[in-house]
Amino acid sequence: MADKDFNGGERFVGGSKPSRKNKMNIALTVATAYENVYNRLGGEDGLFNWASTDINTLTIFYTQFSKMLPRASDLTSDGKPLNIGVMNYKANTNSGSAP
Repeated sequence: MADKDFNGGERFVGGSKPSRKNKMNIALTVATAYENVYNRLGGEDGLFNWASTDINTLTIFYTQFSKMLPRASDLTSDGKPLNIGVMNYKANTNSGSAP
């Protein structure tokens, strides 16, 4: 919707700006593309096989996973707030495999 500003030109007065819809379409397209690639790479089994190949891919997996966790502390266990501790893990480099 547009109204006239003081100089007689149109000004934006409500709703989403036209560019907002384009950004949402791009985000949906990217999310769909990632989902398609995920499925083509084997879904959960493919992700597990990739993440468990070595400590570097396991670190990448957990880094990305931690970004998907809820930010608010609304997670509970037995009705009590659930605290998730992150510790620095150093793999046994002699074993040749991820834990």
